[in-house]
Amino acid sequence: MTAFSGGNRWVGVVALASPPVPTPLHKMAAFRQVIQRLERIRISPRVEVSKRRFCQALQQLAEGYALADNIGRAAYYFSLAKIVNRQGAGQGDIPNWILREVADYLNSSPANRSRPTFQGRIRPKAAKPMGRPVRVVTRAHTELPSPGVSWRQVPPPARELVVIDNSDRPRLGDPGEWADAIPLSESLIEFLVELGWDPRADTVRLRWLRIACMHGSFIYENQRSLSIAVNAKLLKSFEEVGKRWVALAVLDSYVADREPKTRGEQSAALNSLKQEVNKVIDSILLPLGAVLLGKGESGVSESQSSRSRSIAIRQILGLVALMGGLDAIQRLCRSSYRKLVSTQSEQRDWRTLLEQQARNEGLSWRFVEEGPDHSKTFRAFIQDRRGRGAEGGGRGKKEAARSAAEQFLRRHLPAVVARETSRVSAAPALSPTVYRNPPAQHWQVLCDLRRVFELPSESEPWLCQAMTHSSWTHENRSLVSDAQQRDNGLLAHYGSFVMDALCTHEYVLRLAATNLRPNEDEARMGTPDRYFCEKLFGKLAIGGAVLLSRGQVTNPDISKADVAQAVLAVAWRYRHVGLIERRPKELHDQLGSFAPIHDGYTKLVSMSAPYNIEIDAVIYESGLEHDRYHAVDLLFDSRGHKFTLECDYYPASKTGAKTRSAAAVASLLHAYHKYPGELSDDEKKLIAYYVGRQIANSSEVAERNLQRCILQGHLGLTMLVADQVKAFQQWAKATSHLIGTITEADQRSLQRFYERCILRSRDGSLSVTASHVASFVAWLETLDPEVEVRDPAPLLSFVQFSDHSVLDKPLDLFAVVATSADKNLMSLNIEDGFDADTILLGPSQAAAITMLVDTTAKWSRPATAIDLGNAEDGALVLVHGLQEGFETSAGPLAEFLAELAPSVTCYLDRGDLLIKIAVQETRMSTDTSPIEQAALAALRSVSEAHPVMVDLHRHVPPLVQQVRRFEEAQAASKTTNRTDRYRSMAEASEALDAMSPHLGALKRIVNTLSRSEPG
Repeated sequence: MTAFSGGNRWVGVVALASPPVPTPLHKMAAFRQVIQRLERIRISPRVEVSKRRFCQALQQLAEGYALADNIGRAAYYFSLAKIVNRQGAGQGDIPNWILREVADYLNSSPANRSRPTFQGRIRPKAAKPMGRPVRVVTRAHTELPSPGVSWRQVPPPARELVVIDNSDRPRLGDPGEWADAIPLSESLIEFLVELGWDPRADTVRLRWLRIACMHGSFIYENQRSLSIAVNAKLLKSFEEVGKRWVALAVLDSYVADREPKTRGEQSAALNSLKQEVNKVIDSILLPLGAVLLGKGESGVSESQSSRSRSIAIRQILGLVALMGGLDAIQRLCRSSYRKLVSTQSEQRDWRTLLEQQARNEGLSWRFVEEGPDHSKTFRAFIQDRRGRGAEGGGRGKKEAARSAAEQFLRRHLPAVVARETSRVSAAPALSPTVYRNPPAQHWQVLCDLRRVFELPSESEPWLCQAMTHSSWTHENRSLVSDAQQRDNGLLAHYGSFVMDALCTHEYVLRLAATNLRPNEDEARMGTPDRYFCEKLFGKLAIGGAVLLSRGQVTNPDISKADVAQAVLAVAWRYRHVGLIERRPKELHDQLGSFAPIHDGYTKLVSMSAPYNIEIDAVIYESGLEHDRYHAVDLLFDSRGHKFTLECDYYPASKTGAKTRSAAAVASLLHAYHKYPGELSDDEKKLIAYYVGRQIANSSEVAERNLQRCILQGHLGLTMLVADQVKAFQQWAKATSHLIGTITEADQRSLQRFYERCILRSRDGSLSVTASHVASFVAWLETLDPEVEVRDPAPLLSFVQFSDHSVLDKPLDLFAVVATSADKNLMSLNIEDGFDADTILLGPSQAAAITMLVDTTAKWSRPATAIDLGNAEDGALVLVHGLQEGFETSAGPLAEFLAELAPSVTCYLDRGDLLIKIAVQETRMSTDTSPIEQAALAALRSVSEAHPVMVDLHRHVPPLVQQVRRFEEAQAASKTTNRTDRYRSMAEASEALDAMSPHLGALKRIVNTLSRSEPG
């Protein structure tokens, strides 16, 4: 090896593989092995992938979520990809649910993924669709086998049982210490403990409970004083979870109490009961002081009905459910339901019952008002022609009449009361059975569903009902009657609430685990639509097992959503909360894909709007009324540049046809570059128009839309901001071939757009930078000539050792490191065969390395050495320190500088710091397209110096100079006579005044870096 010290060279010995005393370069070799391990990510017990492939999968998943307008989750995935790409990931560093999702994505290899395309129209608009593929109609599953065939002989299903456990789903992380300052009612804690959910079990649970108790008005008034890091939209999503679990718990209790006869009866009862149960729950929790309201909201008397208080109660219930307390919520709802029913039994419509039973008795009524106008009460008197009478009171005439009627019935007609009480309280005993000799496929799928959902044998009749369409019950009335069965309508209605609750639970769990400040679209909850349920039907492989009539079998799609929901209702009936912890993989995957309100047409409109491309649709109908097809014309208009895309006829509703065609177009526009040789003429025309208009209008994209454009991968941005230059060049070549040449004006506009997006991607994730600068600003604001200076802020601790002259010009790696080594009296060792002079650093890279070396030297005195070594496409700098706790101290700084210079990667291991510098050559060849030229010019422009680094260079050194002047003047004021003391105090005040403009600039930097709302 060759070593340097203070500019003098001498020859050394080659480091041994396992020397008795580790040499500096041996430590670098050992560190290299650690880094190599970090280059592989284990995504399952048996599968490892390269870090590059893992990060690509994360980015592609992020693009998918961004296209669904789930910007917060997309940003989380993209940020995780950047961190893993820079630092690698050890075992346990990445959540299991992320690994599972990446594994599933990678397992669906490109060969198994169909190429995105749309159906171009090949027939006239108004004509009936010709050449439609022949659909094979089979009636095997509608015909019962002969009585001599036993369904017990059907072979068992072959599908493998895959059950998802709780390690494959996100958990709410620690929101931060700021939450500890939020007040929390002890009475609420005691109540929740009694329910069976102890918030004191861990700190994270307690902090989230504090957060859930806040109403939006409280957040608005205390945002700054409590440093609240969540927004009201996140709490709104908690409320939606609470509302859905309460509604389902009420439905569970109602169905168990009184088996409803019809879907309408069940729906009407639920609508009435859930409102009343919510009132009972409010009356239990509000006296506990659980809700934190703003001053205006809290001024409303607790005795009055308050929507704000009710919202906050639902937030608490939703949070408890999300953090493993769903059993406790179920118990609370069941007890509230029983309390409500017992109260309602005393408040039956006694007047109607009395008039029905005694309509020939000549009933007469008389009402008397009592009390002042602001607090009136009423007395009701009733009497029949035989002189029998009763009276009752209440706050209104109806209540008084009901009370009087009840007294009359109990006193004079007790048999009617006994008969009514018995009729209402007794639930009909329905005991359905499996159909006699059911079809083989029907029975096989029934057994399969029982197994994958882990249901008992008692569930068989209900699964049988779940797969029975109403049309079949009309054609087979005797079989239905013998089995005491019915169609699946009632179960499907039940299952719609189960599906809604499970989907919302999973969606909000992922939302809160990845984004504390969601935007309005992310926090808006929708209901799973028909197409979502049909996808579950397909994943569960129920097709062919549904009992349909001979007429309905020609159009089986109508039953899919209801069947899927009905099956889910049966699973919930027997598993209940168990479906949260263990469920079939098919159901788990479908729930994880739920994205409310964003259908294909909405996605296409959303991705087009930033570029002023308007989308409209014209729909044409064809076919018979019972077998209708719809064609779609998608109309694109961008400032007078119009394009019409004719899509084929779809066997779906108008909305379904529009959604499906738009979704196909959006997928094609996102992935066309992967299939350059497989595109049809219509697809090429669409891409040429659409991408051309994106480029032409790129200069008009608003700042608030830049993050959306980056995460959705518009114009190759995902690859560009992730420094995947080769992948971007492949995209650019494929795109340029399709759209042809672009004007010089469009090229300049595109370059500026790329520059804005690259800078936005870096600024948006500089949370560590913001905290450093903010702490420095806060420290500066405490300075006072008469108060002793406290320990300096983190920013000051490293700028005092930084040579900011490196920002003025590019330097080679050796010059930068040797300068720091000489200044800090550290020996500099260089690997044999490594030519440091040939590695040129940009200003941001040089500044980052200088700050890291200088700060390490300060925190780790005495530091031992600096080593220079080779790395793939770059170089390595290893700094050795001795101070214990170095990793904790230097970690935030390393992350901070890695953000300022993305080509610099920092690895920390005890007292050592390894800096990896990636040097990418982006040379332009003669056939470089204008799109590539714009991107490479943008990369060079933004790499010259990060704007945050430029601002720090401009304001921090003079600020530090004034701080030193202030400290010296303050120190002098304590050791001089009175006259000199006043003069020193005046000089300290002048130093504070000189800090003012630089302090204001740093505050603006903090505000820029603290942007947390997406887009």
